[in-house]
Order: sequence, then structure tokens, then C-alpha cells
Amino acid sequence: MREKDTDILPSLFAKYLMDTLSEEEEQTLKHWLEIDAYQQLFEQVKDKKNLESRQHFLDKVDVNADWLQVQTQLTKKVKETKTGKVQRLYAQWIKYVAVLFLIALGTYVGKRLWTEKKAATMITALGDVQPGSKQAVLILPNGERVNLENTDQQIVQHNGVKAINKNNQLTYESVEEGSSSGTVEVSYNTLFVPIGGEYQLQLPDGTKVWLNSASTLKYPTRFVGEKRMVELEGEAYFEVVKDHKQFVVNTREVDVAVLGTSFNVSAYANDREVATTLVEGHVAMSSNMLGGRVDLLPGKRGVYNRAQKSIEVHEVDTDIYTSWKDGKFYFEREKLGNIITKLGRWYRFEAKYMDSAIKNKTFTGVVLKKHSLGYLLNIIESTTNVTFEMRDQQLIISSKKTLKKSEK
Repeated sequence: MREKDTDILPSLFAKYLMDTLSEEEEQTLKHWLEIDAYQQLFEQVKDKKNLESRQHFLDKVDVNADWLQVQTQLTKKVKETKTGKVQRLYAQWIKYVAVLFLIALGTYVGKRLWTEKKAATMITALGDVQPGSKQAVLILPNGERVNLENTDQQIVQHNGVKAINKNNQLTYESVEEGSSSGTVEVSYNTLFVPIGGEYQLQLPDGTKVWLNSASTLKYPTRFVGEKRMVELEGEAYFEVVKDHKQFVVNTREVDVAVLGTSFNVSAYANDREVATTLVEGHVAMSSNMLGGRVDLLPGKRGVYNRAQKSIEVHEVDTDIYTSWKDGKFYFEREKLGNIITKLGRWYRFEAKYMDSAIKNKTFTGVVLKKHSLGYLLNIIESTTNVTFEMRDQQLIISSKKTLKKSEK
């Protein structure tokens, strides 16, 4: 075990306090906490209520001086330990590293607290714009609209199908079987998720669907015929139940066909592209414009360019394109223009760029969707030369350099 191995600990501990640990980071933290010295520190400082008062104390610590002292002590101990008393040295070393860990944690959390305070100022300036929520509207075959937000209810339809809305999830079950002649009446439901919403649906065949903001899915209340076909505008993540009938997602320009698999489809009307990201299984993208199909394997992303009417396939980290359903924004060198579009669908705002070149700036980061808009934009602003201001529900995006010139 080396001193540099402990560099990650303050970050892991702070992420734990802010509930942003990934599964891998959580396992790493558990590994370190098997050491008594770190476990004791963990218990002492994990209470969020004491963080700020503890920070006042840690602000007075001279990290450089303390580290120099630790290095001196370690050197002295090494010289004294020539008789094989490694265990005693290790025990002393653990204590020193524990002190360093606490100091580093204080510095790290101190920076985070400062960021939180700065974010609070931006939140006030942005009118405390809160994130979206679980909400959707179910449109029945007769045009009736049923608001599903925060309501548990059962909707029996005329063709012997019952829609059940419970715990912000819509499912289907048959009330009666089809006639003995095998003739089954087919009717369609449409699930509409507005800007600032998201919802989960289980189709009649058991397929699970997560619908993102500003998305619409049209589907039959019974799957009959040779294919299971649904129509999507917007973005959805599918976990398709395996069946001999092919499952097809129609997005007007592109069809995505599978038998059983997990994948994401993004087909917003205003976007330049229709994209499919495959997590597991096998899918085929096809288009009348192409006159053929493109097969995707896990970890691949097929992108249909609406202007060029062509499909390109890329190898990607699928988490970037599917983490939205797990409550996260995951950006990796993504253009700011794309980021703002996604945020606008979740936080319900329109954007105005003072300089169109800003759209091409890139940002990398992972942020929980439960945070307010001000919190998230503060992170972007602190790592770029872009600044934000909210005016009458419109987000004004400017370059910091441009802003300074205008202030002169």
C-alpha cells in the first residue's frame, strides 16, 4: 500500500456524503473501510450536520507543514526500523495517513461547500428552477386524456383490456380473452410525457419502456399479427421481452427491429439525428431511404443523419446514452448546445445564445437529475468560460469574455 493510493479517498468520501457514488466507487470505498483507521474516521465525519463546523476547524490546518512533518516522522521511523519491525511501522504509518486523509477530506469538502454556496447564489438568480418529475398523460382510443401524475387508478377499456397506473408506472392486463374465432379487436393507446416529465410503462407483452421528457409512444393494447410494433417520437429505453414475434420501434424515418434485447432510441423531431444505442442483444436499423439495414451489436450506437440520409455506427460507452433513466445526466465531451437542449426538456426553459459559437464548446461530467438547474449550471460555469442568466423563463447563455466587454 502506497501513500498515493489514498489520494482517491477524500473524493470517494465526499461523493458518499453527496449521494453521487457509482457502484464501482462504492465497492472501492467499502474495500478501504475494511481498515479500522479509515472506518473510525468515516464514522466520525460522515454526519452531514457537522460538516460546516468541522470545516471551520480544518481551515486552520497548514496542510504543507503537516505533510512535511509526517514525511520527517516517516523517514525517522524507517531508519529506526532495521530489525524487521515492519508491523509496528505500518501501524504508525496508518495513523499518519489517517491524519492526511482527514486534512485532504477537509480541503475537498471545503471546496465542495464553497461550490454549494456559489451554486445557491446562482439558484437564487435563476429563480430556483427545480427539476422535472414523474408525469404523463394517457390518451385513449376515443381521444379521452387521463392525467397519470401521482394518481393510482384503473382504466378499463372497451376491448377487454385494463390499464393500471400505480406508483408512477403504467401496466396492462386482459380482463377477458378474445373470441373463440380468434378475432381480437385492436385499439391503440398513446402515452405522452410532457417537457419536465418522465414515466415508465409496461406494454401488454411485458416489455418495459422508460419514456424521457417531451416524448410520445403509441402502442396497441393487444399485440396481434406477426409483429409487435410501436411508434416513438422523442426518447425511450426498451427492455424487450423475448418472443417469436419481432418487436419494432417505428420512428418515421427509421425502424429498429429486435426479438428480445435492451436498447435506447432517441428520435426527437427537432434533432438532426435518430440514434439507437444497444446495451445487450441484437438490433437492426432500417430505413426506406437506405434500402437496406444496419445491424448493431452490444456497445454500438447507430446514428441516422436526417440531412444526409445515412447511418454511421460507433463504439460507445452505453451509460452515456442510457443513464437518464437512472436519474443522471452523463456528458462526455458533449457539445454545450446538445447539453442545453437536454436540460431544457427536463427543467422547462428555452435558451438564447449571445454567441452561436458557444454551442460547440464541450463539457464532461455526471450530475444527478434531482438537483436544481442552478446547481447544475454552476458546475458547467465553473469549468468553462460560459455564464448563464435567467430572464422571463429564458436562459441567456453568454461567453464570459463577451460579458466583460459589455460591462465596460
